[in-house]
Amino acid sequence: MTGLSNVLQAIEEQADDRAEKILAEAEQAASQYSEQAYKEAKEKMQKQYGQAELKAAFAYKQVQAAAKKEERDALLWEKAKRIESVFKKALEAARQDERYFAFLQDRIVKSALPEPGVLVMGKEDMARMPENFLQSMQPRLPKGAVLTAEESDGVKGGFILRYAEMEQNCTLQAILQEKRKVLFGLVARILSGEGEKQ
Repeated sequence: MTGLSNVLQAIEEQADDRAEKILAEAEQAASQYSEQAYKEAKEKMQKQYGQAELKAAFAYKQVQAAAKKEERDALLWEKAKRIESVFKKALEAARQDERYFAFLQDRIVKSALPEPGVLVMGKEDMARMPENFLQSMQPRLPKGAVLTAEESDGVKGGFILRYAEMEQNCTLQAILQEKRKVLFGLVARILSGEGEKQ
């Protein structure tokens, strides 16, 4: 039996050696796999961290750009309000100017058609209109032009000429609107101090 025992013992030792070798290989493979997995996880985390940093930087720049745009918009809005205030004051000053009615007469003469029409003016202007306003400009009107005056609450300076088939809006607001682009830039330069340098 010793021979069989020896064979069994040799098989057992080989099995133990084989098991130890397999365990060692498994541990080594597990260690390599663990190291590789750790390395890959670290690389992935660094990549994601880098992407997160890029995203955060991009988001920060977007927030900064939005804040700057909002600030610019607020400044433009304030500037536009100031310009509108200047226009409003200018219109009121024009109505109070001593040359106002002479200006209106010149505009009426230039705008009148050689046919009967209605001159529509605001109540305030009608109340302070110089005596013989219409009669004094009659000789300067085109031949056939006859104007009758009518007052309106809707006209706040200037006038409207109404004819049978058309209407000419010569209110101060309409005149200002025609010149708005040029005046807007001019007033903006003056308000910002650039107009004084010229």
